[in-house]
Amino acid sequence: MFARFARNSPADQAGIGLSALCMLHCLSLPLLISVLPALGVLQAYESWIHRGLLLLTVPVSTWALSRGCARHGRWSRVFGIAMLALVTLLGAMLIEPIAPGLALPLTVAGSLGLITSHVLNLRGLAHCRTGANSHA
Repeated sequence: MFARFARNSPADQAGIGLSALCMLHCLSLPLLISVLPALGVLQAYESWIHRGLLLLTVPVSTWALSRGCARHGRWSRVFGIAMLALVTLLGAMLIEPIAPGLALPLTVAGSLGLITSHVLNLRGLAHCRTGANSHA
């Protein structure tokens, strides 16, 4: 049931994909730079990559989650987690120049929170689609 509805929600899939891409970038780039030092040049563009991913993620996630929450009514759970996750991602981007060691854990936490909110959104929408009462 959940997988069937997920195919009908490309915005949530895009939100999950963007969040996963952000987390993958933050976790893999340091490893790739240590293995392939020539990729060190990418480190100069890392803050731009974070900004770009965040600029894509915020509108896609906000649109998908607000649309879903309007249908299933789980605003506090789904949208609340998403807003906390987006603030965490923004905080990671802003704190990176000051405390680079905090940026990675904040980005991973924010990305996981956003992925969680999209999965909860998809579940809520699937629950609505089956006709069950999902406002509990």
